[in-house]
Amino acid sequence: MAEGRRVNSVSAWGQVVALAILAGVAVYVGYHPSDSIAVEQGDGLWFSLMGIAIATVVAATRPSPAIALDRLDGLAIGLAGWMMLAALVTTGGFSFYGRPPIGSLRVATNEAWLWVAGAAILVAGRRLFAQVEVQRAVLAIGVIISMGLAVHGLHQQFVSLPANRAAYQQDPDAVVRMAGMDAAAGTAERMRFENRLFDGGPSATFALANSFAAVLLVGIAGAAGVIRFRFSQMPMWRRWIWGAVVLIGVAAMIAARSRSATLAMVIAIGWLWLSSSGWLSAASSRAALQRRVALKGLAAIAVVAMVGGACVAVFGNREWIEAAPASLAFRFQYWRTTLQMVADHPLWGAGPGNFQSLYERYRESTATEQISDPHNFFFETLASGGWVAAAILVAMVVVGIRLSLRKPPSVGNAAEDGTASASVQPVAVGAAVGFVLVWMIGFASRSVPDLDASLVVVPFALALAWFAWPDAMRLSRSAVHTIAVSGLLGLMVHLSVAGGWTVPGVAVWIWILAAMTTGTIGRADLGSESSWIRRWALPVGCVLLMVAMYVMSLRPVGAEKRWLATAELAQATGQIGRTRVSLEQAAAADGWAVTPRLWLADFYLWKMILSDEADGDRDETRRRWAEMLEAAKVRSGENPSVYRQIGVAQLHLYQRFGRPEDLQAAEKTFADVVRWSPANQWAMAQMAEIKRAVGDSQASREFADQAKRLSELGGNLERALYLQSIYVVRPIGREVQGGPVRARADQLLGLVP
Repeated sequence: MAEGRRVNSVSAWGQVVALAILAGVAVYVGYHPSDSIAVEQGDGLWFSLMGIAIATVVAATRPSPAIALDRLDGLAIGLAGWMMLAALVTTGGFSFYGRPPIGSLRVATNEAWLWVAGAAILVAGRRLFAQVEVQRAVLAIGVIISMGLAVHGLHQQFVSLPANRAAYQQDPDAVVRMAGMDAAAGTAERMRFENRLFDGGPSATFALANSFAAVLLVGIAGAAGVIRFRFSQMPMWRRWIWGAVVLIGVAAMIAARSRSATLAMVIAIGWLWLSSSGWLSAASSRAALQRRVALKGLAAIAVVAMVGGACVAVFGNREWIEAAPASLAFRFQYWRTTLQMVADHPLWGAGPGNFQSLYERYRESTATEQISDPHNFFFETLASGGWVAAAILVAMVVVGIRLSLRKPPSVGNAAEDGTASASVQPVAVGAAVGFVLVWMIGFASRSVPDLDASLVVVPFALALAWFAWPDAMRLSRSAVHTIAVSGLLGLMVHLSVAGGWTVPGVAVWIWILAAMTTGTIGRADLGSESSWIRRWALPVGCVLLMVAMYVMSLRPVGAEKRWLATAELAQATGQIGRTRVSLEQAAAADGWAVTPRLWLADFYLWKMILSDEADGDRDETRRRWAEMLEAAKVRSGENPSVYRQIGVAQLHLYQRFGRPEDLQAAEKTFADVVRWSPANQWAMAQMAEIKRAVGDSQASREFADQAKRLSELGGNLERALYLQSIYVVRPIGREVQGGPVRARADQLLGLVP
């Protein structure tokens, strides 16, 4: 008896800790969602560690009811394991792979850990959400986070963005410098910056509006679900407030200008109404009535959608509507290119995180964008792990749909009076701690959230938490299940044509909703009476996984970032010696990283650029510079963007001193760039100028013609050669000590009409 009480106590504490961590993480990634590129650079590692930690706690304490692993768990774990293998195999982590590395080992493993975290949260969440009270609390947290982001987005739409646009019109160069961009006036880079500034919508804390819109779907589905299931039990004033909450989410969605998310929102709410009407499963005597109710609700949704669409068409951005077919056509280009890529790499794909570098090799000549993911969750999985990963994902979807269509069991439907049970307290406490950590870590790292927006967002979120919690805690299990299915459906529809599959701020809600809708409630724990080895194999495995992650990724990446930050500070304060030492420490801290070696190469480059020809240690500096460039090449794999950066550095040194070996090195580097970026008009134009400088007029004309042809494809003005700023390839001297000299490509290549 005492032993049973002790086990139950440990189980209860395990649930408390795991739920608190999960709620805190969900709040934290709302403020620091990390886009896919940031994940590749290691910004998502802490998130991945927390995901594995949640699974470790659940595996070690087995919160009640304890459930054995099933097919969905096995598939999720298998997908995560395959992604880690793909990361190691495609980047040289395993020597038996026959082909040369096609990407960066550091980038690949950084993203692979996110897939591991996804499996961990899904498997753990299916146990943690067994109690309906927990599901209600987590759903309430989702609504609060999402609607807080909605208010943040609306603040950007009506306050921040107009102020930024006004500042740009007064001093464009100052705004560009503040954004940390190298975009001179009259270049394609400046045109892209202006397009984003004047035509783009709000993105709240996210890098992209589509990711922001994805999280809005969670809150809109949750708020609409409360209205759907609690409408008759609420007083009129609460109905009006919930209606206003939904309208805030819809307004933010329209402001974000995400066509796919807007469509997904209509589908999610339509499914919410349809599936909750009961006519699909109604008895024959009631079927007609249930169908009439459902059809009336769907008709109302259709009317609202049409009216809203008409308002957008009349008062909204005309280009937003007219560009829809072209936007979809771009998606088809991305997906065709992904299929071509995987045709050459069917087993492992490009590996996690290395899609962008390999995509350039296959990009269609008419495609104008250099994308970081295929804008589709299936194709992103396919590109990251080949056909095996794609097959596992399809199996997961099939199994997950079958599980989600089961009728939710009636157990756990107590506590309908809105009283918060002990099981929901860790959710609230964890969310509060996560919110406090946002500001504490923000002040410590000098990356606090937008203070102006927070003055509006924080009071709104706190008021919404006080208002929404009682209604959310009175939802039945079947109501929560229906809302979760609707939110997950909306997310997956949106991510069928948009990116965000590997953005922690988006992905965490996919995994949470998937865990809610596929819960393992009611199944026996087949291992409850099993041997000690089977009992502890999973928690020990999770602990070893956390140790491996810390040693392989978290420690070296964290140390590298700290030393790079120290180097930036030293450089800003003029401490040249400390800058060099800090960069060397950063490179030593992470043997797989590309960035510190590129920064070190840049340090040595400027030391040579600013020196005189007769400087005594210039040969030694040149040797170390060349070593860093070669080390960066080896660690980047076949990445044209890294090679382009290296080639530009070699051209800059040639402009300063005019040494033939620098020109030859640049020619060799750019030969790889154009080979890996055959649809890049800038690379072709730069190679044409290099070939002219080395005296190969025939090759120069061919590259120039290719650049001109590419610039005219796709109908995109940004590709025009007069907007392509390429580097002059001739000795210039001391003038380049302020920076390399560039000029319009059409003028340098003699292509001015």
